[in-house]
Amino acid sequence: MKYQNKLRVSGSIKNKNIFNLKIINNIILLIRLLFFYLIFLFIYLTNINKTELINELIFLAVVIGFFSTIIFIANTFIHDTIILYIQSFFDTIIITYLMYRTNFLDSPYIIFFAFVVGYLSFVKGFKGGLVGLIQFLFATLILFIVFKKSENINITYLTNQFQYLFAFILIYALSSYLNYNYQKRVQELKNLQNIQQLIVKNIGIGIMLIDKTGNILSCNDAGKKILNLKMNSLLDRTLKDIGLVLKGDENIIKYNDKFIGYKLQDFIDESNKKVGKLLIFQDVTEKELLKIELQKKQKLANLGQFATIIAHEIKNPLGAIKGSIQILKKQFKADKLINIVEREINRLDMILNNLLYVSRPAKKNKDLIKISEFFNDFVDYFKIYDLYEELKINLNVIDDFEILISDIELRQIIWNLIINSYEAKNDVHITITTYIKDGKKIFSYSDNGPGISSEIIKDVMKPFYSTKSKGSGLGLYIIKLICDKNSIIYKLYSNKEVNGFQMDFIFK
Repeated sequence: MKYQNKLRVSGSIKNKNIFNLKIINNIILLIRLLFFYLIFLFIYLTNINKTELINELIFLAVVIGFFSTIIFIANTFIHDTIILYIQSFFDTIIITYLMYRTNFLDSPYIIFFAFVVGYLSFVKGFKGGLVGLIQFLFATLILFIVFKKSENINITYLTNQFQYLFAFILIYALSSYLNYNYQKRVQELKNLQNIQQLIVKNIGIGIMLIDKTGNILSCNDAGKKILNLKMNSLLDRTLKDIGLVLKGDENIIKYNDKFIGYKLQDFIDESNKKVGKLLIFQDVTEKELLKIELQKKQKLANLGQFATIIAHEIKNPLGAIKGSIQILKKQFKADKLINIVEREINRLDMILNNLLYVSRPAKKNKDLIKISEFFNDFVDYFKIYDLYEELKINLNVIDDFEILISDIELRQIIWNLIINSYEAKNDVHITITTYIKDGKKIFSYSDNGPGISSEIIKDVMKPFYSTKSKGSGLGLYIIKLICDKNSIIYKLYSNKEVNGFQMDFIFK
């Protein structure tokens, strides 16, 4: 994939090993060729008996060239460590042969064992250097036994050889120590890299890598979880392909049913070159919903302050109008226009009461209300004042059924329900039913209107939500506030569950 191997998260550790064994093996190969051919050239130029030497040099050149070619080819498919030890073994053979040809253990070529011990201990540490020392001792033993030169051994000779051995051990110790420090540092870097990778993997923020063409290169687990996508559905696709449309370099957008906050910035590689974009994002749905809720509450608070002032200013003249209408009704009993005016005044009065309740809920003490008496008085009120003439109320209540709630709040609940029913259907039939189930008192309000569809039932209890052109959107919301205040459990049914409208109130 384009750029995939070039890009890295800013601050991450490059996953590179300085001791690349393939490269080291090739370097050793080249150094061997260079040193040995320089040696042969020196011998060739300084040796008097050149005829015999030329044949030997040609033979050694062919052997070293052939071996180097084999090593170069094998380095591509044989394990790097095995190649390294094979090279050290071959070097030991060549050095031993050179020592044999030039004064055995007094040969100046013995110093080349420092090269073998050095690169083995430097690359493979203490164990590798120990192999180099063993190869030196083995070569010495071969020269002693196979070539039978042990008769030349004396104290001075042994002292010189132990000086070489001590020098090789010193090289072995220093090179192995360098390898130990290097491996320790590499392990620290790996641990740091693992920690960074774990942080990127487990952090709750999404991190996405995008190339210059807009294709997605990678995404951490948190990002895939936030977007609810799998990695194989992200690679080689663009943000638009997955439905993520950004608006500027930093913003909050709606993605499916979530709010996503993001920041888009340039992505720079090791050479300080811009090679793509880094998208950092997170799910801020909870925060945004809280903000919306706070805005609603602030709106309600402002409305409450305004409603309190307006309602008090309207209440007094409205009371005077209502009293005047009742006096007129005594003089014009058959006038339906007066009934309409009184009905609308009652409706206006209920709207004002709702606004006042939103701004300042009633602090009335709870009363033990007998439902049968309460609704009998309510029905009589309708009959006496001839309100909502086509509205019918059917009572199916238990005589001794009592609930604990303030009278004014219960009236507010019933008035809001009746007004909603009447506005939905003028000739509505309302049924009030009470019963006891599982030790809990329940009274149910229902009508034969169109009811509430299942699509909007979750929204109708919210403030200012109304499907009616002239609705205030406060009726059912006020009922919810009263129920929450008095710990009343309520259940609203959709028109798929029941015919018409039904709302149950459950008292403990």
